[in-house]
Amino acid sequence: MIIDLREILQEQGLSATHRQTIADPYVALEDLPPGFDAPIHVQATVQNTGSSVLATVSLETQVTMPCSRCLTPVTMPIRVKYVEEYVPAGDNEGLSPEEAGVAGVYQDQQLDLSAGIRENLLLALPMKPLCRPDCAGLCPQCGQNLNDGTCSCETAPAVDPRLAQLQRLLEGEGNS
Repeated sequence: MIIDLREILQEQGLSATHRQTIADPYVALEDLPPGFDAPIHVQATVQNTGSSVLATVSLETQVTMPCSRCLTPVTMPIRVKYVEEYVPAGDNEGLSPEEAGVAGVYQDQQLDLSAGIRENLLLALPMKPLCRPDCAGLCPQCGQNLNDGTCSCETAPAVDPRLAQLQRLLEGEGNS
């Protein structure tokens, strides 16, 4: 998402709000993981602070990911709001944006928010998405989805052969 800053850069304190829908996230943003099939609604308010440009961005979309326990596809809403500062290219000579303490640079009075949008969408993804809080997961032996019903597998936990000697030792202590 590229914003033309010509009007905003004319006067300190001037701000403008831009709304855009990214219809095809895979074309507009690089390296997104699978699941971002819905449009991304972006609202950005950009303000000239004098020495930099401050962007306040709100994102809304949804993502489809597999449940981390049963692998059932789950569609979840993603809502993100963040603020980032950008400086003109050429300022902070020799410093990377991270070293300068800003999100990035803009050139030729054009501000590209794509990297920040991508980064914040990825940070908003849940680490372990669940189809429901009490998801039972899959049977470790046969792979049956335990949310759909039980299976006929043995439910007693098998002792790891590497720990069998320890199990016998613990059982012997209980008898003494």
